[in-house]
Amino acid sequence: MLRKATKDDIPALARIYVEALRETYRGILPEDYLASLTLAEGEATWTRILTRPDREVLVDQRDGAVAGLASCQPDEGCSKWLNMASLYVDSRSQGQGVGTSLIRAVWEKARAQGYEGVSVGVVRDNTRARELYERQGAVYLRDTEYCFGPYPVVCRCYVWPLSEVLPDGDAEGRELL
Repeated sequence: MLRKATKDDIPALARIYVEALRETYRGILPEDYLASLTLAEGEATWTRILTRPDREVLVDQRDGAVAGLASCQPDEGCSKWLNMASLYVDSRSQGQGVGTSLIRAVWEKARAQGYEGVSVGVVRDNTRARELYERQGAVYLRDTEYCFGPYPVVCRCYVWPLSEVLPDGDAEGRELL
């Protein structure tokens, strides 16, 4: 079930977020930095995100638990795009279509709000996420830099033109979130 996140989801969002960062960025970011990430910091992060009026968090709930989350906000660099600022899937739910479901939900939300595309940035060395986005039709734009705390990483910026990935009438009959 796709739905908007609520404050009651914050513990689950924080757990998925911290676990995903530790797993995904092992070998990319320093191990001591990853080990220093705490659930309390994760909860503070998601509390702050959920209170931002320009940001929305969607969750995919399966069997009564949050299986994954995506957050979106207007793209700062292009007013025609909605930016998928984050996508995290619980390790126990990976490979079950959760990420794809959340990506499509963000596309549908973007279309409903009048955007022409959805942008996303992904750490260049995060090949699993890059491959998922590319399989879903993401078009590479450029590289940029992002910092996790004091640690800079190179990110690849992509966009999904909605006219190409979500043709008219392709909302799968789902109610838009």
